[in-house]
Amino acid sequence: MTGSATRPNGSPAAFKLVNIHIRVDGTERVISALTDIVGQYSIEWQPLLGEGGNYEIGAISVSYTHLRAHETEADL
Repeated sequence: MTGSATRPNGSPAAFKLVNIHIRVDGTERVISALTDIVGQYSIEWQPLLGEGGNYEIGAISVSYTHLRAHETEADL
């Protein structure tokens, strides 16, 4: 999964910790990632065997409360 974090003025949130929330069937996992110099992050995650479904995925900043969260959904 890839994403980006931005400050309220639209500038990249460089070197900030973000938590990626992954929800499916009442279970939520939280995986942390660090943004790069342009506010981008990337993680690898694989569902457990038999854990397919409609996933809700969102990201929130850990260290800066005014970063914009970017959400998406995925069917796996």
